[in-house]
Amino acid sequence: MGVSLSAYNGLENFRNEFSIARSTLNQPSGPLPLGAGFLGWALEEAQSPHIALLELALENGVQAVWFAFGEDLGRWIELVRRHDEQRGKTRRKTLIFVQLNSVDEALVAAQTWKVDVVVAQGAVPTRQSGMSRLLIYAPLFPKASNREATAPLPPPLS
Repeated sequence: MGVSLSAYNGLENFRNEFSIARSTLNQPSGPLPLGAGFLGWALEEAQSPHIALLELALENGVQAVWFAFGEDLGRWIELVRRHDEQRGKTRRKTLIFVQLNSVDEALVAAQTWKVDVVVAQGAVPTRQSGMSRLLIYAPLFPKASNREATAPLPPPLS
């Protein structure tokens, strides 16, 4: 399964990418063996057009979604879970990856949101400066590993 950032150049272009994927994979309908990534802050903007991109990805049956860099990622995780519930139990659930920057966030993701994969990020681009400047965080992996004894997290992958 490949994961790509959602098409931030419009809904029709993103719809076209799904058509290309279906043609290339010879899967005219049903779930697709790929995922789509979304920036939380873009979804959280007032009247965000990116919400329609997320909904289109879910309607196309992506196997996974990846969320990163938002203030309210739980909102989008809940949207995915509701979508899965509305589809019924006969279809597999959408896997949820979430990229976070602290042990506390990872605990919320694992224990409250019940995500499938927590991605530990060592640096995060700030919304104000974009990718040109990074806020550097202490390495998260050792902290998450040490915390496992008191509050278990999913097993770390490296």
